[in-house]
Amino acid sequence: MSGKKLRLAYSDYWGNLMKEEITKDVVLAYNVPATQRVKIAELCPLTGKIASVAMSFFDGCNGLVHVAFGHGDKWVAPAELNTFISLNNVTPVFPTSEPVVKNEPLWAEIRNGDTNPHLISVIATVIGRAS
Repeated sequence: MSGKKLRLAYSDYWGNLMKEEITKDVVLAYNVPATQRVKIAELCPLTGKIASVAMSFFDGCNGLVHVAFGHGDKWVAPAELNTFISLNNVTPVFPTSEPVVKNEPLWAEIRNGDTNPHLISVIATVIGRAS
């Protein structure tokens, strides 16, 4: 797990600190061998929401590598159960506002239908509180 930290503080009309939020990126990356499938996971570092999910499909994936992201038993990108995204030479970012709880598993399932290995990266941006 790696990530950037951005602290956001909110104050009321009189300047009293109300709440502090942190932004962290959770990186799920794996070099998937030919014709294999993997499910990788990291624990969510914050309680809050997943703000976005980015998936990197490098050139050569050609729609042969299938990726899904979720947390716990919930599918987020794509949202439909047992569906996957298959692209080539692109890194789409999917905005979301999915609630998450600290230490809940964030996962990526990657299925490589190609005869070559492929490196796939999924980055979930989480905004919330560490407590």
